[in-house]
Parts: sequence; structure tokens; C-alpha cells
Amino acid sequence: VISLMKALLSNYQEFQRKEYEFTKCQIISSGSTSLVYRGIDKKNNDNPVAIKVLKKEYLKFGEISLCSLSREIANLTSLKHKYIADFIGYVISEKESEIWIITKYYEFGSLYDINLNGYFYMDNVKIDIDGAMKTIIATKIAEVMDYIHSCGIINRDLKTSIRQTEKDW
Repeated sequence: VISLMKALLSNYQEFQRKEYEFTKCQIISSGSTSLVYRGIDKKNNDNPVAIKVLKKEYLKFGEISLCSLSREIANLTSLKHKYIADFIGYVISEKESEIWIITKYYEFGSLYDINLNGYFYMDNVKIDIDGAMKTIIATKIAEVMDYIHSCGIINRDLKTSIRQTEKDW
């Protein structure tokens, strides 16, 4: 699996990073194919990152899952939008037989967390999520989905639990 993954990602070698450059901290999200950790980029001033670790079971599905992963990385390298997490790179962990996808970490959690709580904090000020704010959020989601679609990409995994937010969203 690892050798096939290296071959599939050969066009994106400039984005390949080393496992020792990152530290996985706490799990912040999980799904059927991956776990997402809050992590640290030791190479860049200990900046916080999100580390999506694909489950070994997913990689064992073979060529289809590996092609999907290759397509995801291709998309992440080309999509540039203020509401899409900045892609930092990927790690092929040979010792763990894992693939990591590294993106910028956003401190305000996911849209799901914000909606569930009905509020969030910005600069230690509590901000309630009312109908107007939900409309603003929905409009911004529609904006980014329009951008993704204009790039010829269909997102089949749109859910609030994986959409991280930051201060100026």
C-alpha cells in the first residue's frame, strides 16, 4: 500500500513532509475513514495544525481508496479560498502504515460545535448564534461550495463536524 501511495502522489512530492516534523495531540474529530488530531508543526514555530490520519482499514480497501486519497490531495493542492483550510502537506508514515493530511488548524472548533452550543467566544467575548448569524454562515458555505464546483469538484463530504472555523469567518 505504501509503495503504491508513493507512486500515486509522485506529482505532489513538494508537499510531502516527514512524520518527525509533527506531533499529534488530542483527537478533535473522527469519521468512518479517518481520525483528525490537533497537532503541532515543529518545523514552523510549533504552529497548530489539523492532522487527518486515514484509518488503516480504509487504506486496505485498495485501489479505489488510494485513488480517492490521491484525488483529495490533488484538490487540496489546487484549491485556494479564504474558507478552505490551507493545505500544508501530507505524510506517508511507513512505521505506522498511515497517511496523514496536514492542514491549518482553526481554533474556534467546528460549525457543529458552534451550532450545538449556540454561541462561541471571540477575544473572550461570548457571541450568540442567532438566525442572522446562521444565515451568514450558510451564505459563506454556499460561497465556498460555488467556488469548489467552479473548479470542477463535487464535495461529497459536506458536514458541519469537519468544517473548522476561525476568528474572522
